[in-house]
Amino acid sequence: MSEKKTQQLKISLQTSRLSLKDLTIADAAALFQYRSLPEVTRFQGFSPASEEEAVRFIEEDICHVFGQPDTWFQLGIFLREEKTLVGDLGIHFLPGESTVEIGVTVAPRFQGRGIANEAVVCVVNFLFDTLHKSKVTASVDPENQKSMALMNGIGFRLEGIYEKAVLFRGEWADDAVYEMTAEEWQKRTKHNL
Repeated sequence: MSEKKTQQLKISLQTSRLSLKDLTIADAAALFQYRSLPEVTRFQGFSPASEEEAVRFIEEDICHVFGQPDTWFQLGIFLREEKTLVGDLGIHFLPGESTVEIGVTVAPRFQGRGIANEAVVCVVNFLFDTLHKSKVTASVDPENQKSMALMNGIGFRLEGIYEKAVLFRGEWADDAVYEMTAEEWQKRTKHNL
C-alpha cells in the first residue's frame, strides 16, 4: 500500500452485532472504565490510572494513520445497536509489508458472548482479503487462558511458548505466539462454508 493510500483509508468494519472503528477522545471514559480493571490490567501493557491517561493514549500513543509501519492502530469494538464501546482491537503494522500483529481486549461484563471472536474474525478477514497481508500473529500471556482459547478456537496455530521472552512491567515474562497465514485462513474459511 502506498503512503498516500494508507493515509486516506478510513476504517469502519461491520459485523451483524459489532461496529469496529477508530477510537476518539469521546471514547476515553469508557476505555478507562474497562482498561483500568484489575482482571484486564493483569494481561495488558496499557492500564490507565485515570481518564486523562486514556485521553493521552488515544491522542498520542496510538497511530491515527492506518497502515504506518511499526505502529499500533487501535479500533474500538462497539455494539452496533447501542453504540456502546465494549472493547478494543489493536493492529500492529510490523516493518515490511506483509505481517501484522493483533491484540484484543473486551470489557469483562461483555465477555463470554463471542464478541472477541466476532471482532477478530472480522479484522483478520479484512487484513487478508482487503489488505492482502500474508501473515497475522498474536502475542498472548500463556496464563491468559481465555485469550489462548480464543486464538485456538479461531484456528490460529500456536507457533511456540517462549520463556522470559517479553519485558512486561519491568520483568521478563513468557510469551505464547500464535500465527495464521493467508493460505491457512483461506483453507479454514472454505472448510467452514
